[in-house]
Amino acid sequence: MSFINKKTILKVLRVLVALGLFFLFYRQLFSGGKFVQLSENFVHNSQNFSYGYLIICVVLMPVNWMLEALKWQKLTKAFQMLSYRDALASVLSGVSLGVLTPARIGEYGGRMLHLHPDHKLASVGATFIGSIAQNTINAAVALPLSYYFLKSVFDVTYGWSSTFLTLITAGVIISLIVYYNIGRLIRVAERFDFFRSKRELLKKLGYAAEYDSGTLNRVILISVARYIVYCIQYLCIVWFFNFDQENIILAGAIATIYLVQSGIPLPPVMGLMARGELAILIWSHLQVDAVTALGATLMLWTINLMIPALAGLWIIWKIRI
Repeated sequence: MSFINKKTILKVLRVLVALGLFFLFYRQLFSGGKFVQLSENFVHNSQNFSYGYLIICVVLMPVNWMLEALKWQKLTKAFQMLSYRDALASVLSGVSLGVLTPARIGEYGGRMLHLHPDHKLASVGATFIGSIAQNTINAAVALPLSYYFLKSVFDVTYGWSSTFLTLITAGVIISLIVYYNIGRLIRVAERFDFFRSKRELLKKLGYAAEYDSGTLNRVILISVARYIVYCIQYLCIVWFFNFDQENIILAGAIATIYLVQSGIPLPPVMGLMARGELAILIWSHLQVDAVTALGATLMLWTINLMIPALAGLWIIWKIRI
């Protein structure tokens, strides 16, 4: 009976995830008359679009997630050897669940589905390390581009620019210290009474302390490659829509958008409204109308998140848990 109940519960959860993905996509596309506005804008300007850039953006989407799968494969080596195929399936499953949950918490659960039961908790530390690496690179690479953009377009004052540079630089340095010294931090935590009663938890998370500098450096390099790929994708989208600005200004705007987005504690689906408003704010200062800015945001979100999430849903539907 318990087996039947478990099987039934899993089926219900799969159906709920599927319905959630389709409902939220429908809501983001059709609520507030957005679909009519976007479709009219698209038809009106269809002959002016550079479709080759859209093709490049779509082709780069699997490259983006294949790099993330490679990073995940290297991070899980500390506790379980995953084939590249399983690593990719794990990442896509994480995308499918993460897109529905605040701060992408579901990503942890999605990736756990493809691991041995004894290693599921250990994957939390691996996912955490991977997130630190990617967010650190997002901030580090964005810093000079965002600074140039804010100075050139928003004409920020010296005081504001100094604060911006100081805060982001400090954040990057702290993140790198944590990233390369996670083992020492865990050993320090073990000295406190609160954590002594949770030795088993620290032991599982302690796998994150076993990464050598070579592995950590490779993960950082893969994170750099991912950042370059999805920045090129965004550039391709704005080139597709023929945003009329210098490329350095476009790159600065994109870096600023990604930098701010990384601080929004919302799931990618629910956060699309916030991301859309942010994009409209940024691009409006470059004489891009709100409908076009929103269309670019929605198109990139669909390519980079919704399509992989649907692939992850198919994997979750097929997996035997």
